[in-house]
Amino acid sequence: MKKYRKVSREFSKHTINALRYLVKKKIISQMLGVIAVGKESRIFLALSPNGEKLALKIYQIENPSFKQHVRYILGDYRFRKLGSTWWKIVTLWCSKEYRNMVRAYRAGIPIPKPIIFKENILVMEFIGENYTPAPLLKEKLPQNLEKAYDNIIKIIYNLYHKAELIHGDLSEYNILNFNEKLYVIDWSSAVNIYAPNARELLFRDIKNISIFFSKNGVKIKPVESVFREIVGESISQ
Repeated sequence: MKKYRKVSREFSKHTINALRYLVKKKIISQMLGVIAVGKESRIFLALSPNGEKLALKIYQIENPSFKQHVRYILGDYRFRKLGSTWWKIVTLWCSKEYRNMVRAYRAGIPIPKPIIFKENILVMEFIGENYTPAPLLKEKLPQNLEKAYDNIIKIIYNLYHKAELIHGDLSEYNILNFNEKLYVIDWSSAVNIYAPNARELLFRDIKNISIFFSKNGVKIKPVESVFREIVGESISQ
């Protein structure tokens, strides 16, 4: 608990209360420090009471970038009630990421296992070795790039058909490469396939992945062709 008290000084009252809840429920026992920093959140390495390593994604409460995320929620029947305060919007965003992850995980998509969320804190499986998180795809290229490209296109396909989700922000910055196995992360922008902007986001995901692998020498399929294989029609229809 000593390390938890030291780290907790950095957080708001809301976040501290959420951390206390996770300690009380015996989800976490210690926080060991920051392992990644994003625009809207920080990822902490934590330990469970039995010593299991966990990743805690803690969303920053007052972050103006959340205004840009409304388009990822509008039209999604799961999130009809958009919060009117910063705190409600952030907690809704955290809830959205957790529910997206649960849906993807149950569909067999390779992602860190989601464990629980509380307010603005998302607890998930830690992907890495010892105390070092797995590198991003951008940082460590797979040995077989062609196979990796095919695997990611298959992930996009299965996500669409088995989980009825579109990641919405897929790129080399949101995929981990851990011992040649790829894990998709950062699920807060994911939308269901019936959202008004679903086709646009799917096309962008395919395009981002295609550009990355093409730059690294992989012969890729045309983006429009991959889109048609997944959806059954062209982006213009």
